[in-house]
Amino acid sequence: MKIRPKNILFTAAFFALFALLYLLMRSGGAEQEFIIGARSDNAGLMYDSGMKWFDGDGVPKEAMAILREKGVTHSLSGIKVSPQGKDSFDYVLKNFLRAAKSGVIPGVVLYLSDQECSVDIQGSPLLWSTYPGGEKAFAAGVFAKNITRDFKSAGLRVKLYSIGCDTDLAVCGVSMKDDRTKAFEIIKAAAASVRKNAPRSKIMLSLGRWFDTESCGDFFSSALEYGIEADYAGLSFYPQNSYENGASSPTIKNFILGAEKISAMSGLPVIVTGAAYPHSPAGVPANDPLYPLTEAGQRDWLIDMLAACYNSPAIKGFVYNLPEDYTGGAKDSALFSSKGEMLAAGDAFKAFREPVMNAFEYAEKAVSSAQAAKSASSAELKALMAEARFLLRDGSVEEAKFKARQAEYKALQ
Repeated sequence: MKIRPKNILFTAAFFALFALLYLLMRSGGAEQEFIIGARSDNAGLMYDSGMKWFDGDGVPKEAMAILREKGVTHSLSGIKVSPQGKDSFDYVLKNFLRAAKSGVIPGVVLYLSDQECSVDIQGSPLLWSTYPGGEKAFAAGVFAKNITRDFKSAGLRVKLYSIGCDTDLAVCGVSMKDDRTKAFEIIKAAAASVRKNAPRSKIMLSLGRWFDTESCGDFFSSALEYGIEADYAGLSFYPQNSYENGASSPTIKNFILGAEKISAMSGLPVIVTGAAYPHSPAGVPANDPLYPLTEAGQRDWLIDMLAACYNSPAIKGFVYNLPEDYTGGAKDSALFSSKGEMLAAGDAFKAFREPVMNAFEYAEKAVSSAQAAKSASSAELKALMAEARFLLRDGSVEEAKFKARQAEYKALQ
């Protein structure tokens, strides 16, 4: 019996299609997940102090439960080396177990310090302060191993580990400028322990001076060349205190351009490891003129920041810093009012997918309900909305969005 060429081609095509479907099923048939996270370091302390949070209907709930309903998928917390007090393993575990009831995915920032770290704060843990570089690296590896194993024992699967936080200038008390090799040894040891003991978790390195693109690109590239295992380049972004060459340039556009350049230089996708925008002008320096320091301005900044990150091929996640903390030093950037009520910015975690449509919806609502706005008459507000609609019909989408927002801001004054 002869096998016809057509039958051979059909059979080959069938098996090729079957193989393709199998691979799609194995990969989930979807793009890599975009992380929408919150650094909720202070939630546990506030919860234990009896403080409360309320959703949009005024119902009291745990902070991460409210944020999960709004669209947040991940909850990150920093862990210090010291086993005592806030940011210790026990504190973070308790925080994660409470948040896990809402379905958020835990992520960990290993401070490699006894302090909550930032660009300027990278002290050595007290227990390691007398160790030479090699012993510090060994201690960092043991610390990372113990953390990963303890989370597993508690039944938590941590999907993301950041090795250090904003380590531009130093890590674990070791200066990047004076002895980068020693600093890299410490990071490498911690990363290797995470990879060995939590092989399915992703590893991130973290920097804060996003505007210094050359230095950031060199750091991440050099770290990989040194053999440090990493899946993401982490960059933090706080518009109220970001500076470039002595001049403030904290626009979303500038950050995205910088992040994309750093990603191209290093070959690593970027996660925004911490970001925030104030809803109040109290004690805050000059802000981005596109986004007033108001509740609506904070919401719109977060919408546009999330949209810009989501639409950038180089960026795979965004983490808002301390959205829950309406009492601490970050209270003006919290996503809850001083009474614990959810602010308008909570909508941004879903609204960012349709920023223009939502800008018009918010504006129409504000203009229609405006009662004698101080800065504009009813006719002026309607004229702004008419101009916004004209711009939209004309294809000037971004201009239309900001014109509609201008009408809303004036209506709310």
